[in-house]
Amino acid sequence: NPDFCNVALHIRRGDVTATRNESRYMPLEDYAAIIGKLKYVLSQRQNPVLAKPALFHIYTEITDENQHEFDTLLADPAVVLHANEDALSSFYHMARLADVLVTGSSSFSILAGLYQHNTVFYTDYWHKPLLRWIPISGASAEEMQLIPVPASRDRPALQAPGGA
Repeated sequence: NPDFCNVALHIRRGDVTATRNESRYMPLEDYAAIIGKLKYVLSQRQNPVLAKPALFHIYTEITDENQHEFDTLLADPAVVLHANEDALSSFYHMARLADVLVTGSSSFSILAGLYQHNTVFYTDYWHKPLLRWIPISGASAEEMQLIPVPASRDRPALQAPGGA
């Protein structure tokens, strides 16, 4: 949506829970805190793309087992859930259409970050971040405010899924 600063977040779920593959699990409270930090940081920017109201697109897998976990995040009108969508479409949105990407505990979002030419915020994971990525896990909103963020939406061409 060109009227917003589109922030993509990948939240690894499905095969990941607090008790299964727990090394990849990050509580939704942590993501809510990240969203709060980014709302503040992005609202302070003079950048024409990032000064727009933020819209947070969450890409995840919802099951009957974990659906209730998302209730608090979805109460925020600035959060849009993209659950159980086609993997290629989700990847394309995270890698190419998002103004900002927040990686999750997954190789899927790390790979999207490699194709992302805008800002990437990195959450701690066993894959190491690129030098231009911004570690978000330990950074305060004030520290994040000091980081330069590109203003351009110009990106090298990458074909959309289905040739669109």
